[in-house]
Amino acid sequence: YVDYKCENGDKLSFGLIGTNSYGVQEKNWGYRFIEKSVVDKYGMTNTADFGVGYSKIFGNVKTNVQLLNGEGFKKSDEDGKQSLYLSVLYGDSRLDKNDGMNLGLVINNNPQSDGTVSNLVGLFGGWASNGLRLGLEYNQFEVEATDITEEATSIYANYDINEDWDVFVRHDLNDLNVDDDVDAADLTIVGGVWNVTKGLMVAPNVYLDDTNTYRLTCMFKY
Repeated sequence: YVDYKCENGDKLSFGLIGTNSYGVQEKNWGYRFIEKSVVDKYGMTNTADFGVGYSKIFGNVKTNVQLLNGEGFKKSDEDGKQSLYLSVLYGDSRLDKNDGMNLGLVINNNPQSDGTVSNLVGLFGGWASNGLRLGLEYNQFEVEATDITEEATSIYANYDINEDWDVFVRHDLNDLNVDDDVDAADLTIVGGVWNVTKGLMVAPNVYLDDTNTYRLTCMFKY
């Protein structure tokens, strides 16, 4: 992909670009090598696609709009219909590195080859100070003409005990159809991250889900 910085500070991107619907949330969470952000985990958005994007900053508000082929980066444009992605962010986009806060909105509009249209609306926020980082996400995904609305929420807390150890807890709730009587799926992740040396992290963590499946894993990041 190519990024072109305009004289007024705006940025134009084109080619294979990362979509604007999940990146800040991923940094608020901070541990993608353990688990994806909730909007990515439950497949509500493409993470990369071919197209063009434009970024503009208004004071503390960052905006980005993208016109994409809609099929994702693994496929070419097959139906001639493009997807529109919009993100609006107030505050700091890297709470995994900086103290501060943010609030954001993402909207996706994706026409499908069968004539239906899928829409995503997501809200999120984060706060970080003195080693403590908190985050919350809410996403609503629907396909027009099906009357099915899916919701996914995530709340998490991370704390830096010292330079070597962080601890975290995260709870996800995914409801495939908010109008039926089936309970939403719960997932809780509890664990810690040991910063062994630069570039190497070991993360013992436990997954607790609504089927009472317990899993202990160690993640290595180089």
